[in-house]
Amino acid sequence: MSTTLTQSRYMCTCIILGNLLNIAYGINPGFSVLDECDVELPGDDELWEATTPSQWESLIDNKSRPPLVSLGKAASMFFTDSDRIETLPRGGWSWSAFATSAVIHQVAIAVWYLTQGQQACNNVTQDARERSRPESTRIEAALSQCRELLIRRSGGNDKAWNEEDSPLLFNACAILRVSYGRAFMTVRFLDRSLLIKDNPQDKLAILQRYHAASQKRGQLITLAVNRALEGFAIPIRAGIFLIQKTAAFKWSVEHALAAWDAALLVTKWVHAIETLHESGRIIAPEEKQVVQNVRHLLNEVDTEHARGHSLAAALARVWANLYDDTWVWGGASAGSNTFHI
Repeated sequence: MSTTLTQSRYMCTCIILGNLLNIAYGINPGFSVLDECDVELPGDDELWEATTPSQWESLIDNKSRPPLVSLGKAASMFFTDSDRIETLPRGGWSWSAFATSAVIHQVAIAVWYLTQGQQACNNVTQDARERSRPESTRIEAALSQCRELLIRRSGGNDKAWNEEDSPLLFNACAILRVSYGRAFMTVRFLDRSLLIKDNPQDKLAILQRYHAASQKRGQLITLAVNRALEGFAIPIRAGIFLIQKTAAFKWSVEHALAAWDAALLVTKWVHAIETLHESGRIIAPEEKQVVQNVRHLLNEVDTEHARGHSLAAALARVWANLYDDTWVWGGASAGSNTFHI
């Protein structure tokens, strides 16, 4: 087996792990977006799964190799002329499922660096006008291209996967939803040591500070909430009780972390919109539509939840139930405790 293939898959795996640690614990990604990402994208998964040297050589001889491209270059394609969907990277159609997943993780890391830089350059400003700056528009266009690529690669479906499709593309959709939150929500207010705190009072204090922080509003923020909510809709429409019992056997840890991240963003936003509505403030039509979508999803699960006094609390309780029966990943039970608090 090619040493280059082994090295590239190893580096891609390290980058994926670094992004997951960032989602869960807020740890800075461990690799530079420049030098360390100058690694060739892994080839077909069939090459990696070859069991003998002769089988690997036969596959090499019978397959036409696409032009070589590095992981960093592949990710940067989405930020180039990304105002038109038609400019989707042509090479993206020939990337393996693992390579595509790695690229989406790398885009998520690039978005993290971009948003961190924006906040630093603007002295972590609270000015709402910063959300309409050209950088935000550029990021949104790049993420839209990533989403379009994944939908097309999945046969027009980004909501679920079947046994014939690769779950890696399904996993990449979850990571893409995290990227929307990173790009447009005020995630810096959340202390992500939350998952490793043992004292419930410490966790409660972190959550109280997070929900007490001012929630910004705008079209891009509403878009990020809507994308995050798509992840909540998947288990409901697939059968929430079935997914609650079986997700750990078929789904990746990426979904557990992405759903936890999404739940924190969506519940905070819904709570803010509820509070504004109760005080008689004007709610934008697109915000009303997202709130209506939340009510509709809760109605599909249990009408009793939908009649609760707080829509955000009802959403948190239902989301927590998805984690209660998942013990394969240690972070799942910690995530569940977050919502029950």
